[in-house]
Amino acid sequence: MKEIASKMINSNLLEYAAVDVFFKCSVCKLCVDVNDCMEGLNVYASQSQKFLDSREFKFIDDLANSLKEKNYEEFDQIITNYNKLSRLEPTIKNMLNRIKENMNLEDIC
Repeated sequence: MKEIASKMINSNLLEYAAVDVFFKCSVCKLCVDVNDCMEGLNVYASQSQKFLDSREFKFIDDLANSLKEKNYEEFDQIITNYNKLSRLEPTIKNMLNRIKENMNLEDIC
């Protein structure tokens, strides 16, 4: 997907769609590994100024930082605040809920 987004950023018509693709790639990476997600964010931001300046970039960056700091309340608050401005797609919400569930399991173990 990131290869597709990289090609999209060169088109004036598709550059905003590239932001969405980078966003979705970042959420997928966040589900797997926070460090991988942060590396991906840096790569995507270097490829697209529009992504770097987007709310989506800040959203994922804030989520990754809260996960890294193990600040689960902040993680939840970031999602709530973002969702007030832009409705998250059900798939993205589901993925973020799974991250929250895994965070709770880590606390129990």
